[in-house]
Amino acid sequence: AWAAENTTTAPPAPKGQAAAVVVGPPRQAQAAPAIQAALNRTSQASPLSGPPPLMHVDDEMAGYLRTAAEEIKAGKYDQAIQILQALIQRPESGFYAEGSNRYVSMRIKAGEMVGAMGDKGLNLYRALYDPQAKRLYDEALASDCPELNLRSLGERYLHTTWGPKALEALAEVYFDRARFAQAACCWRQLLSGTAPGPGRGAILAKIAAALSLAGQAEEARLVAEQVRKDYANVSVEMGGASETLVAFLDRVAKLGPLASDENSGGSAGWPGLGGLADGLGRMSECDVV
Repeated sequence: AWAAENTTTAPPAPKGQAAAVVVGPPRQAQAAPAIQAALNRTSQASPLSGPPPLMHVDDEMAGYLRTAAEEIKAGKYDQAIQILQALIQRPESGFYAEGSNRYVSMRIKAGEMVGAMGDKGLNLYRALYDPQAKRLYDEALASDCPELNLRSLGERYLHTTWGPKALEALAEVYFDRARFAQAACCWRQLLSGTAPGPGRGAILAKIAAALSLAGQAEEARLVAEQVRKDYANVSVEMGGASETLVAFLDRVAKLGPLASDENSGGSAGWPGLGGLADGLGRMSECDVV
């Protein structure tokens, strides 16, 4: 439904080439015409004739990030939101050069700027995009395969009311399916928008538990140490009983990484996952991105 409402087809492409499809922001906050025209030109650009670049850095799109930063500084949140959401929803993200040797996804950078706008900007952002985010969230929960919509919601509408709910739901789906590393990744995304307190401690404990079960023992230990340092006295309800986060992590650490029966026994010569008990492992499912 979202794609049907927000997808437009570019002018007919030359014979032998596929028509370009441009996915733009919701109608309530369409990007400025100049921005949308630039997005269209990028989407319709012909393939490079020479060797592909090692890193796709789009200077024109980076210029819009700088413009958005200036609008935020001037308190013009509506115009900044139009620019940033258009960049977030681009089919091809590209990269932004942040310093001389650091590149970040344009989509991630735009999302970070939305999250840093402050209460006034975020309230406006949620007023504009909460309806679309809630629709995606409801569709995801009603679906037999919710991962796609939950992941899309977490990427495109992270700073709406429903973005964190989608990430939490997606993490639980991954955890229940023993895809622990992916669950930890989702919970880590939630940390940036979670203030210090028991809620943040619970998320850190989930990350440590997932990393431990995924066989990433050193990373799990570092996160668990943070929980012990900052949230040693925080308790949570588990199975109808109260338990401290530290006691919970101690129990999980004793389990070690989980290995299925398929991975036990000999599979000589088959490269596997070092975190598993026998050093062997079958690759888990992966998501097409």
